[in-house]
Amino acid sequence: MKIGLEELGYLVTSNTNGEQALVDLDRETSIVITDLIMSGVGGKEIVRQIKSTSKIPVIAVSGYKDDLIVTQKLGADALVLKPTKPIDIHQICENILRSNASKNPSGEIGSEAKRFDNTDR
Repeated sequence: MKIGLEELGYLVTSNTNGEQALVDLDRETSIVITDLIMSGVGGKEIVRQIKSTSKIPVIAVSGYKDDLIVTQKLGADALVLKPTKPIDIHQICENILRSNASKNPSGEIGSEAKRFDNTDR
């Protein structure tokens, strides 16, 4: 996924555990993509923490449909059921970033994606 998103023009920061993912989160992050199953702090907690402290959009990815339903209640901006392809994530990112740009007076669309998951694929 990381390589596919980079090939589509995204600057991707990847982490394999939730604690480090939250430490690496910064103001330059345009969007967060998190797998819900990770070691340490899981994706649900990442969604909860990000949405309670910032306006950064979060895309939750899981192979378990029930996890996605719970995560939606936590405020995830988009939910993706695995398996998925980078182009699918790209389309969701573009929709979210365009929507946010229309709310942003500068009209800038970000291209930095943080991917927090249990694999560096």
